[in-house]
Amino acid sequence: MKPLLPFSFFQLHPKALLLQWKQEPSDHLLNEILTVKSELSSNLKEIHGITQGYQSLLILLKKPLVSSKKLQKKITTIYAGINRFESPQSKHWTLPVCYDSAFGNDLHTLSKQLEIDSTTLIEFHSGSLYRVQFIGFLPGFLYLNGLPKALNAERKSIPSPKVQAGAVAIGGAQTGIYPIESPGGWHIIGNTPVNLFNPEAKSPCFAQSGDHVTFEPISQKEYTQIKKAVAKGTYSLKYD
Repeated sequence: MKPLLPFSFFQLHPKALLLQWKQEPSDHLLNEILTVKSELSSNLKEIHGITQGYQSLLILLKKPLVSSKKLQKKITTIYAGINRFESPQSKHWTLPVCYDSAFGNDLHTLSKQLEIDSTTLIEFHSGSLYRVQFIGFLPGFLYLNGLPKALNAERKSIPSPKVQAGAVAIGGAQTGIYPIESPGGWHIIGNTPVNLFNPEAKSPCFAQSGDHVTFEPISQKEYTQIKKAVAKGTYSLKYD
């Protein structure tokens, strides 16, 4: 039998309530958070929106709370009524990535830091299956779990003022992709020619929490070809 409340409540604002889980991030915890998010969205008319983190749900409300106790009781009842936390329907995306030094600005430096050669680093990175934990920091920025421990690396002590859109990077125990040009403190090891965020699309970000991602190494020539196809609107990401 699951514990009644594995999370704590924090009222951050009259219109914002935070649910903070006590467990470490994992696939099981992600399934639980996604299930709770879905149930709350379906059963609480007070909700304006929900923002997800590794171990949290930030509930944004339509109206200010007079008292959070009543809402907390509703959430507790909904949680207690959940029979199981199942993995949501998801897709497995294959993202092309060029790991050439022309794009991987930090590839060789990171290789030396990790004491492995660049080829091995690329093999480890592209040979792993990642799961989208949540989307944040920038619109369409995917936080991906599943990075091999051999590639774990602390963020840069001095962030880069300008990171190219599509940059594939490592930060801590995570890997991620910069959807737009931005400052950033992660180690850049490659670039994808695919557009990761389209604000005009019905679903601006191609992936969602719970999806899986695999990186497929490509050459500079293939990168250029895909980039042209993306610009023409004739390229589609592979998924199953």
